[in-house]
Amino acid sequence: RLKLDNNYIYSEYRDTYISHEDHDEEEEESRNEDYEDDYIHSWEYDVMQDLRLTALPNERVELNTAYYGVELEVEKRKNCPSDIAERVHNLMHRYTPFALLKTDGSLSNGFEIVTAPSTLNAHKKYWKPFFDSGDEAINNLKSWNTDTTGIHIHISKSALSQSNIGKILVFINDEKNEEFINHIAGRNSNQWAKKSPKKISDGARTDTDKYEAVNTSHRNSIELRIFRGNLSRIGFFRVLEFVDCLVNFVKNTTPRKLYYT
Repeated sequence: RLKLDNNYIYSEYRDTYISHEDHDEEEEESRNEDYEDDYIHSWEYDVMQDLRLTALPNERVELNTAYYGVELEVEKRKNCPSDIAERVHNLMHRYTPFALLKTDGSLSNGFEIVTAPSTLNAHKKYWKPFFDSGDEAINNLKSWNTDTTGIHIHISKSALSQSNIGKILVFINDEKNEEFINHIAGRNSNQWAKKSPKKISDGARTDTDKYEAVNTSHRNSIELRIFRGNLSRIGFFRVLEFVDCLVNFVKNTTPRKLYYT
């Protein structure tokens, strides 16, 4: 939105200038539209009421297998079909119940796609219908060229020791890795993913701010919040594969060698 003067503001949703009063009504309409959509749950809904840990049928899993839960935030494009949520829901259930849609207060006119905690191989199979959808979904949504969206990736704590979590905190927050991390993430967001120096011992803490780059306050997972939203198949899996590499890296690296080099 571009501010015109003190009385009017440009609305991307309506593609015209509107009064602040109409803008407030538009925001309320957008929120109500999302809540009334049968395929979009409230932001507080626990998706694990409907989803479960997911791996491929013949995939070998162990007690320390890493499961990744993805939250992909998207905004609707202008002239987006009114049934876009239903279309996305159906794509994410093509093979198995894999993801649900939820509202998110940081979005202007969109929703987030929240997956089941899944293995990397499961993600590569079950996201395929979505990324292959073209005009059915992908071309009616946006995520990269907007300031409101991101990708949050949860890592199951069952796959990590407290020391592993501490190493992830140190690696992501160390200023020596900052340029590399920002390049992978596609952004440097201090508003939604704040960074500050960490110690290995911080891996035991659960009283952290949820808006930190690595949020450790969840009971069953840690959450990486650093990534820019992305609807490109290559860009999406680039960050998911980076997280998987990071998990294996911290398990095999000493605390003195937590540098991207």
